[in-house]
Amino acid sequence: MALRHFTKLEDWEITKAFERLQIAPTISDPPINTYVRMTDVVGEGRGYVACRNITKGTRILQDEVIFSIPGNASAKQINQAIKKLGKVEREAFGKLGNPEMDNSTRFYTYGFNMPKVGPSTHSRSGVFLHAARFNHSCMPNAFWTWNEQAGTNDKGRLTVNATRDIATGEEITFDYTMLDKFESRADRVATLEKDYGFVCSCPACDTEDPSFTRGDENRQWMKDIHKNNRKWAEGTVRTRRNEANRRRRYAQLMDTQKLLELIEIEGIGYPQQAEANGWLATWCIREIKLDGPTVMDREEARTMGLKAARNKLDLDIVAAGDRSSEVESTLNLIAQLG
Repeated sequence: MALRHFTKLEDWEITKAFERLQIAPTISDPPINTYVRMTDVVGEGRGYVACRNITKGTRILQDEVIFSIPGNASAKQINQAIKKLGKVEREAFGKLGNPEMDNSTRFYTYGFNMPKVGPSTHSRSGVFLHAARFNHSCMPNAFWTWNEQAGTNDKGRLTVNATRDIATGEEITFDYTMLDKFESRADRVATLEKDYGFVCSCPACDTEDPSFTRGDENRQWMKDIHKNNRKWAEGTVRTRRNEANRRRRYAQLMDTQKLLELIEIEGIGYPQQAEANGWLATWCIREIKLDGPTVMDREEARTMGLKAARNKLDLDIVAAGDRSSEVESTLNLIAQLG
């Protein structure tokens, strides 16, 4: 489903975001060798490294799917889809990972989720030959997303954007687990070994690093706050218009601000940083609308909420470009606070 056209006010917000970020609007469909080259990586086999300095927000890759299948596909469906591929693509798919892998294992190891956008579409998983070659880090410098607005033939593309400045020669990585960044080192390593067949040795998982113990403790704090905030955001925590509820909302505010602080300390980027800013903006919207004891003045809540929502907009644009479903949802937050 195509995204709606932005209003003049929304276009203004996007223009201001680019000014805050001091980056140029996304350039679509760069050739794979524009920013990266494939090379041997110590301890990780092959991987992509930057062949030039890359500014955060740069679209590193825009990859077209070679085949996709509805979620939870059977081995039979996977084999049928592979048989329909051309010879070149079929051979390229077969070279991903260990030669001894069967097709199902290879598909679920190197496939990417293509989430639905809108009620008329269905979630699928697909194989993208270039994107499949990026290695993992629990502290990545890039982010991938399925972007229906990318490409020129309305098929969409998997896009990879730099989430921070990357120096020439630095390996480009993203997080395979995506939403599990608050798990302990032991849990992350176990998941990656089970699902992808390797033991992570990134800086966040390096037990020789003096900050390792602190990092695990911080991630436990973040996991607890994240769990509580999700219950609150989904409306599963009962609220009442009284002083006890005001104190509870104040604790939610302090927790969310603490979460943002710890995310910064641990180098955890997108999407957790954006999600936490979104929660803060949503908290402010509820505070403004509340008929009862409030934690802060409504104008103060509006100012705080706009700052958080615009922080989220900046992060969304850096990670996914200015034409994405995330940007659209964040503009809706800004409109509610405007």
